[in-house]
Amino acid sequence: MLNSIIEFLSNNFILFTSFISILTLIAIYLTIAEMKNQRKSSFRPNFVMKSSIYKIQINEEHYLEYNILEKNEMKNSSRSKDTSRIPMKLFNVGLGPAKYLKFEWFYEIVNLVSLINESQSQYNFIIEKEYNNQDFLNVYRKDKLFFSKSVLDYKDYSDYALPVSISPHGLEVFIPFPYINILVSIAFLYIISESDKDRSKYYEILTSNLKIKTRLLYKDVEGNNYEQYFTLEPCFYMFQILPDGKKPKGSIEFGFNIFEDIKK
Repeated sequence: MLNSIIEFLSNNFILFTSFISILTLIAIYLTIAEMKNQRKSSFRPNFVMKSSIYKIQINEEHYLEYNILEKNEMKNSSRSKDTSRIPMKLFNVGLGPAKYLKFEWFYEIVNLVSLINESQSQYNFIIEKEYNNQDFLNVYRKDKLFFSKSVLDYKDYSDYALPVSISPHGLEVFIPFPYINILVSIAFLYIISESDKDRSKYYEILTSNLKIKTRLLYKDVEGNNYEQYFTLEPCFYMFQILPDGKKPKGSIEFGFNIFEDIKK
């Protein structure tokens, strides 16, 4: 029996060594692939997005002058910074830093414009092409421009984002101004509504039609590409109408429920 085995190996030595070599190459490939995956994981960034509680404070009804303050600024604010923006906080909870961050925002601007125009006649929301054929949202009141022009194709960029273990403060990401125009306008229409029916109508728009999504694109330090998707759903905590002499002064507190969308 032993002689038969020796004779078989002698006659098939080249085949046997080739088989062993193939098994060795497979083992090396699997080992290298695992090491590469571990190395990639050790550098991979990963992001979460958080919302504060904000307050829309109407200062002047006729021209719709307003401020948007974060909760910790509501009592004491010098208003030295831009208070017409809504910053979201983005935290890198991954192990490695991210670079070349790019934010793209998506929301149903055309549908919202149609919905608002159908629900009232005091203001006219128009999407117009200006400046190199770009789309802008303009809001008019009696043929006079009510809001400053705001471009619809909004993107934001950041050079890098360190992990929270190194930089715990995170990044500020600003929601597109056209979206804020719509949110503030509907909140304002809610505030000045004189009937329960109108207030119910605008509350429904605020809570059901104002979802906004973002896609975040970035690279790790080795140049690998990643993307994450988030859905932001506004939620409102307090509606108030505060008297200020003869002029109405309104305020609304709100925030966002944020969900990460997993793309397969």
